[in-house]
Amino acid sequence: MEDLTFLSQEDLVNVGLLDFKLAQRAVEKGLVWHSTGKSRSGKVALVLDLPEEWKFNGLVAVNGSYSAMKYVGSRTTNKAIGLPRTIATIVLADKSTGVPLAMMEGAAISAIRTGCYAAVGLRYLGHQDRPNNVGIIGSSVMAKASLQAMVENYGQMIGDVFVYSKTRENREAFAKEASERFGIEVYALDNSRDVVRNSDVSITAITRDDEILVRDDDAREGATHIHIGGWGIDQKYTVRAAKEGKIYCDDWCAIKKRRELILSKAFYEDKISEKDIYGDIGSVINGSLPGREGLEPIHFYTVGLGELDLVMASELYEKAKEKGIGQKLKLWENDPVWLLQGY
Repeated sequence: MEDLTFLSQEDLVNVGLLDFKLAQRAVEKGLVWHSTGKSRSGKVALVLDLPEEWKFNGLVAVNGSYSAMKYVGSRTTNKAIGLPRTIATIVLADKSTGVPLAMMEGAAISAIRTGCYAAVGLRYLGHQDRPNNVGIIGSSVMAKASLQAMVENYGQMIGDVFVYSKTRENREAFAKEASERFGIEVYALDNSRDVVRNSDVSITAITRDDEILVRDDDAREGATHIHIGGWGIDQKYTVRAAKEGKIYCDDWCAIKKRRELILSKAFYEDKISEKDIYGDIGSVINGSLPGREGLEPIHFYTVGLGELDLVMASELYEKAKEKGIGQKLKLWENDPVWLLQGY
């Protein structure tokens, strides 16, 4: 049996983890796979404490050649003991046999593929005839990954960039670092409403917030909102987008299961119906469904697909294998133990 390859975060960086153009191509490929049935995925989540965001998730996906399983443990109190809030591991296996091929650090992959959702929304749902002012609510990992994915892939579509987070120090640090890193002007604003008022494309890139941060009354004509994380969207805005504009999802069926999301609540409260969901974003990417067509309000809701972890993990594994990078491990040295013989 082929040895298992262990890939650390450093190994992944050495084979292109931080190449956001590579990541964007992989994410758009995964979304098209999902849309066209070339892959399948599922998710299970166990929440132990909601206020602390203490939870464990498992995402599994399969395509023609591989299967992948991402295990995620997360708790906000990790920071107090010097650990990241989220720790993730991905196991990549041969689809036909189930033999594990690689185990790799997964938090960076997860953050990057999540950020690429923002670039997808900008590219296909933003204004095509002029630069889009971009507003980001949040200043941590998802916000950083979102901005980097947008700038490095579709920077020509970006005008001014605005950011808000509740802590002044954090939003100002984000604006300063991003301006220096990407050579663009990023403005830290003192409230979320001004971010939305100034933005053609707004993004909620937070983990959870019960305060309404994105309001219908503040939205520009022809604005796009991209929901990557958080709960802070005015339901009125979502309902208006459904009735007067377009709602896109990465997976509507999966979103319906997340009853705490504003879009799901609107559906179960009979404020919107199935026919109000315009379609999935993969169909826009492959050209079978139109994206923005005018000045209609657009919302793009994401739940996070296992295919995106799978496509990134498989491409990084193949590059590592080609370059001989990674530590080789054996699941067993000799014949299987007696009780597994013949199994």
